[in-house]
Amino acid sequence: MTTWPATYIAENAPRNVAGLAEVVVPYLLVADHPAITALRAQYRRRCITTVEMTGVGFFVNYAVPDDAPAAVPRDFAGGNAEIHIAGLEYPAGCVLFVRDGKLRTCSRFISSTTTGQRMTRCLALRGSFRFFLRPKTNQPETEIG
Repeated sequence: MTTWPATYIAENAPRNVAGLAEVVVPYLLVADHPAITALRAQYRRRCITTVEMTGVGFFVNYAVPDDAPAAVPRDFAGGNAEIHIAGLEYPAGCVLFVRDGKLRTCSRFISSTTTGQRMTRCLALRGSFRFFLRPKTNQPETEIG
């Protein structure tokens, strides 16, 4: 029985978790905006450092080379995806976190009513895949895609 949270180095992470992030993140980075352009360039050069399983989702943590272009604003979170997964009653969501101008984390989460259900495979990605900038400060969010 797995206890939560569980953290894995990239090589030992469940393949379906990193694989789902690899499918979803490019869809979140399609907007024509300077911040997203920088994130696309970073994503091409990223490597997964760790995967954290929470019991209701996961965090895929990335390292990006220092010389990769920085996103501006430098600290924000955003994303808008609906992920239909076999075994889940409700779709999952996904958010990207940017810190110090670099892509740091992809977070996938599910409704608490689906906690404990077996997640098998991604059936469909739906939604607008627009990116919403959510600065860390109390500024309003800005849709950019």
